[in-house]
Amino acid sequence: MKHLTDRLIRMFARDDRTAGMVIIEGALWASVVQFTNPFYQMFVSQMGGGDVAISLVNSMPALFALVVLLPLSGYIDTVPRKKPFVAKAILCYALLLPIMAMTPFMGRAKVPAFLVLIGLFNIPMLAYTVGWQSFFTDLFDEKRRIMPHAKREMMKNYIQGFTMCLGGFVLSYICSTGEQKILTYQIMFMIAFAMAVMQVRTLIKTDDSHVPDRPKRKMMGIKETLTMCVSELKKNKKFASFLGLLFTFYVSWQMAWPFFFIYLVGHLGHNEFFKNMLDFSSVILFGLTATFWGRYIEKNGAKKAGIIGYYTAAIMPVMLVTLNSTFWLWVNYIISGIFAAPLQLGMFNDMLDQLPEENRTFNIGIYNTVIQISGFISPLIGVSIYKATSIEFTMTLSSVLRVVAGTLFLVRYLKSRKTQSGYLG
Repeated sequence: MKHLTDRLIRMFARDDRTAGMVIIEGALWASVVQFTNPFYQMFVSQMGGGDVAISLVNSMPALFALVVLLPLSGYIDTVPRKKPFVAKAILCYALLLPIMAMTPFMGRAKVPAFLVLIGLFNIPMLAYTVGWQSFFTDLFDEKRRIMPHAKREMMKNYIQGFTMCLGGFVLSYICSTGEQKILTYQIMFMIAFAMAVMQVRTLIKTDDSHVPDRPKRKMMGIKETLTMCVSELKKNKKFASFLGLLFTFYVSWQMAWPFFFIYLVGHLGHNEFFKNMLDFSSVILFGLTATFWGRYIEKNGAKKAGIIGYYTAAIMPVMLVTLNSTFWLWVNYIISGIFAAPLQLGMFNDMLDQLPEENRTFNIGIYNTVIQISGFISPLIGVSIYKATSIEFTMTLSSVLRVVAGTLFLVRYLKSRKTQSGYLG
């Protein structure tokens, strides 16, 4: 195992061991996510869940997150070192995976039980996400962080592509009954459990000896947490402005998520393998282009890359429901894959650029809270509009709102350029 790790570090990180371990840990995290999350909707569908249950797959994790995210972020800021906390978060979500695999044996409660469990699973997953993002900012300074993050995203998407391809093939061409598909999902959850154990071991071996211990602080109560949230947003107006625009985009983005599956499988009649092959092409192209976009961000900045991603994302929903021949479906997902990297890398690095130095982890928590609020309400908004109108109208509306959000980000970027040039003082 050590020789394999050393070889991967030489291949992807040019003997920068810290960057290499971050990339490997990211690949293992991606394995955990990709052996579970992409198959939630299919798992619920096979257990008898309908359109509302499928939309709740997106909303339930966000609902649970809203209760704990800010207090959790405040707590992370009180711990002297981030790495032990992040390792414990991984162990917590690892232990939930075998329980999730057992839900088909829970009778009539199986669908609600699974929805509750994926909500619970999201709590330690969010603890990991916020803790890791803070840990990452400690490991690398501003100039060094872009390429390790880009290569980590590259590896995550290679893993995602492989998992989607394998899972889709098995589910469509090897499994012939619903019972066999459910068993396959259960096996995937157990594989994810094994990957999470390996992830903990890799994280622990990541060298953070250069990161000084932070002084231990008293944990805040709920009232103090909310007061501090308001105070931080008032104090950091650039960050607050970014979050407002981000929320606008996320609502337009996430409201369409349930309908890619519903439209392709339910309306066009494609099977799981075809859907997963489309996703596979998209994520592999993300992986292939991630380092290119990382270098682009180093040269041109995160804001500019993000705008390219926002506008490209606007094409996807309306293109799906208007140009839905097999050829145009592939074109849609290929475009999505090529331009997903500037969207996600640009968005993440834009957030890091706006972070204040003080209470960084807490502000990362505010950022993730905004995403989770959108994650809870957006799929429900999308389903409500779909029930009242049609899937075609819902997807077109999503595209229009994405254009609006992208334009707001463009205006922000142009104003920042004028300010830097001295036109606005």
